[in-house]
Amino acid sequence: ILIFLHVFFAPYRRLKQHVANGDWKAGGAALASIRKLVGFNTILGFLVIAIASGGRFFAA
Repeated sequence: ILIFLHVFFAPYRRLKQHVANGDWKAGGAALASIRKLVGFNTILGFLVIAIASGGRFFAA
């Protein structure tokens, strides 16, 4: 949830501002930042699912 909130309140606002101003290069940089954070959040989610699903096999 924290990653989503960070994306919404920081890079997404910058993206909207740059696009509104017509600064496409800076908008692209903001979008790249959003993509990295969304990718990290997706990997983190898959990792949590894998650990939760396979946890009984790792228990001692």
